[in-house]
Amino acid sequence: DTRHHYYTGAGVYDAFKAGKYTFYRQYKDAIKQAAIDFVDEGVKRSAGGKYFVLSKVYCPHCVNAKKCLKSAQVPEKNIELYEINDFRTHDEIKLYKQRL
Repeated sequence: DTRHHYYTGAGVYDAFKAGKYTFYRQYKDAIKQAAIDFVDEGVKRSAGGKYFVLSKVYCPHCVNAKKCLKSAQVPEKNIELYEINDFRTHDEIKLYKQRL
C-alpha cells in the first residue's frame, strides 16, 4: 500500500534515486518527515483501547512489551504491530518517539 511504502521510507528512497531530491539533506528531511507522519498517524489510530506498537526484533524492551500484551490477553485485532528493523525510517522513528 502507498502509505506503508511512504512510512517505511521506501518511497522516499525511490524518489531520491529517481532524482527528486537534489541534495542528500533533502532526502534525510523527507525520511524524518515520513517517520513523524507514521508515528503521529499510529498514535491517532491507537485511541480507544487500541495499541500501536513499534518494535525491533532483538530489542529486549520490545520483546517484553509484546509479552506483556500477550499475557494481558489483549486481542490481536487491537494491536497494530510494526517490526521496524528494515524500515529506512527506523532511526528517525526512534528519535521522534524519544521526544514524545
